[in-house]
Amino acid sequence: MNAPKMYPGEPDHFPVPQTARRPLGRLLIERGLLSAAELFAALGDQRFSDARLGHLLRSRHLISEDQLLETLAIQYDVPLVDPVVFPPDLSLLQDIDPHSALQIGAIPWARSNGQVLIATSDPENFESIQRFLPAHLRPASMVLAKRDTIEKLLCQNRLADLTYRAEHLVPEEL
Repeated sequence: MNAPKMYPGEPDHFPVPQTARRPLGRLLIERGLLSAAELFAALGDQRFSDARLGHLLRSRHLISEDQLLETLAIQYDVPLVDPVVFPPDLSLLQDIDPHSALQIGAIPWARSNGQVLIATSDPENFESIQRFLPAHLRPASMVLAKRDTIEKLLCQNRLADLTYRAEHLVPEEL
């Protein structure tokens, strides 16, 4: 059984995500986080909704956010970053529009081996996230982080920009 990769400090290698991935449900069962019956029930319900399997399982309280992210890290063969163990390079946050970053749920985390590591909690959308990046933040590699970690870092470090935008989106007559 594979464990998610955790990089304590400046990593020297980040794998390129594979195109052929093992299904999330199978990985959750292999890790002992889900039974086959729970998976089949969720897959049956998924046919009638647009929800992703991981979100559906979380909404049913069958897995936690940590368990989902750890399993996605295994599935996509990417590191799961923790801001305490591997702090982000906060100067990179100045290179992005914080409002857009909040919308897509991704931020530049660090530079490594000529690439910018982009933290997201949504690996399925990494291709579209890359299109959002300015040219000087490419090429990029994916790392996973909790969504609330990404949001907290943005709000702590770009609050003035977010506040300004929010204040200027409200019509003056209000």
